Amino acid sequence: MRRKMSSEGFFTTIISIDLFLCFIAFFIGGAHRAKYQIMHVIFIIILVLTKALFIRGIIKIYKEIYTDILTGLYTRKYFYRKMRSITRILPFSLLFIDIDNFKAINDTYGHIVGDWVLLQFANLLRKHKRKKDFIFRWGGEEFVVVLFHTSNREAYDIADLIRKDVEEHVFYHDGIAVKTTISIGIASAEEKKAVDIEKMLEAADKALYQAKANKNYVMAGK
Repeated sequence: MRRKMSSEGFFTTIISIDLFLCFIAFFIGGAHRAKYQIMHVIFIIILVLTKALFIRGIIKIYKEIYTDILTGLYTRKYFYRKMRSITRILPFSLLFIDIDNFKAINDTYGHIVGDWVLLQFANLLRKHKRKKDFIFRWGGEEFVVVLFHTSNREAYDIADLIRKDVEEHVFYHDGIAVKTTISIGIASAEEKKAVDIEKMLEAADKALYQAKANKNYVMAGK
């Protein structure tokens, strides 16, 4: 299976190539050209260092745009970027997840505890993540999970496992124990036709709205 190179791997590869070219420049040629070779090598080293700083800057900007700073999950912006290229992978399902009564947690225990609940919840989602799935922090206490090669029925089973896990979990921070639940709306694309991501999100959001009427509930939309 072909795997995408990580940003760190890409960075290392580019620098390694530059250093390899640097050594070639140093060793090719006779002794009478040594002075010019050394100058050439110094020039290449300067270029390598400049490129290294530039690439690291680009990687940092990329991560800041597409990675949520609190949870380390992908952002909503990355969701739209990712989904442009994968809407033909059918079937797939979306889970739209909302932490129940999250405002009450913030109001009762403060935003620091609230942030820890978000972080620990993100880690719970990671525990259920399969290799082909993607998790996004949508905003606030809302999250989206993309389940590839997953039917509506299968998505419901996965969502209910997550719901039960959160229901049984105790969120701890600095001696404070918090219990909460989640509501989940599901939308799926199973037919072999063009997929409208916005309509899927709308369907998942509608299902989530119905789930939140009961709280601690999973609602499967179309």
